Amino acid sequence: MNEKFKTLIVNDCERKISKLCVEAEKHGLGLHVVGACESMNQAEGALHIYDPEMIIVGVDSAGSGLEFAQKLARDGFDGMLFFYGTCVELEIVCSALPRSGCAFVHSEDDDRAIEKIKHFAGFLAHNKRMRRAVDSIFLGAPQITKAYFSRLLAGDDSEYLRLQIGVLGINPPSAGCVIYGKTINPLNTEHAEKCFAKLSEALDGDSFGDFWRDCFITVTSEKDEHALKNLIKPTVDEIAAAGGEFIIGISEFSPEKHSLKEAVKAAKKLVGDNVFMSSCGVYTDSENAVVHSGKCRRLVGDALKLIGEHYSEKISAEWAARQLFVSSSHLMHEFKKSLGSTFNDCLKKYRIMRAKELLSSGNYRVNEVARAVGFSDARYFGMVFKGETGISPGEFIKQSQESSV
Repeated sequence: MNEKFKTLIVNDCERKISKLCVEAEKHGLGLHVVGACESMNQAEGALHIYDPEMIIVGVDSAGSGLEFAQKLARDGFDGMLFFYGTCVELEIVCSALPRSGCAFVHSEDDDRAIEKIKHFAGFLAHNKRMRRAVDSIFLGAPQITKAYFSRLLAGDDSEYLRLQIGVLGINPPSAGCVIYGKTINPLNTEHAEKCFAKLSEALDGDSFGDFWRDCFITVTSEKDEHALKNLIKPTVDEIAAAGGEFIIGISEFSPEKHSLKEAVKAAKKLVGDNVFMSSCGVYTDSENAVVHSGKCRRLVGDALKLIGEHYSEKISAEWAARQLFVSSSHLMHEFKKSLGSTFNDCLKKYRIMRAKELLSSGNYRVNEVARAVGFSDARYFGMVFKGETGISPGEFIKQSQESSV
């Protein structure tokens, strides 16, 4: 037997229990004597000092044995308890006690005593392994849920991971809303953390999800997306007032509408579609994905959608106007009127936002990122990037790497 059990000896007046433990060790039963008490009264303090898994106590009466067992139960001891002596009435006491880990060992029959210890040591070893298995599952629970939501974000609802979180007692509701939040600047991760904490507190246990470095997902059974928007908006407005950049998308799911996987995708898309329009905002399924605070007209919304779909190409206000069958002057007028900005400013902001995402991933060179977001000249891209962020692309990569350590 490889297991070792911390054993406490109590009231061993004639050293018989110590000799029994030595004999048990010879049989490989894994007893490891960690301490000894001269009396039962000393055992209470010894429990906190030694934290034993097995106690062998010398007793001379059934009454004292029962009193000691009850005292141990009050102190929270849940290991094995062996009564050692000649009072056979203690066998009756052991069978009457509600706890199963209790036995009488006759001091005049060491062979039988060894057999009993062997039996209960095996029982204790099994329980110990089970506790370790359960502990390992729950210690791994955050990793399992994070893996599950990572797969959802990637567009894959893993049945295996869903079963695992079900074993942990985490069961997504059949209908409700997905809330996806993302910090626009990956270096300011406190925005996502703050919003996630406030949201979890407000939903008061009616949600589960996960938090990453600069984004989070929350799934709730609350089906009213407008109520959720009203719940979240004060926090997002607070972040905006402090100069923060944070966007939230809310998408409903139900057996009749979206699956959970589709709702995650939709919430994430809401954030992606709106992230370049404002530093902060909360957007829902039922609203136009490109309408910000009711200020943007349909024409401007369609133009912004074109930016989101074609930002990596060589596009301009004139090109967008042709796609929308309006004059470029009319489109530019509507941009200024609705957003207080120009088409080219929105295009630049969106490209830099996408560039930040690629640079912070650490998987691309600066010239590769420049081409991916629509800049043919890496040097010009660096100038535009620094003009928008205050730092060069190289400095941004360095800061991003340092913040992720």
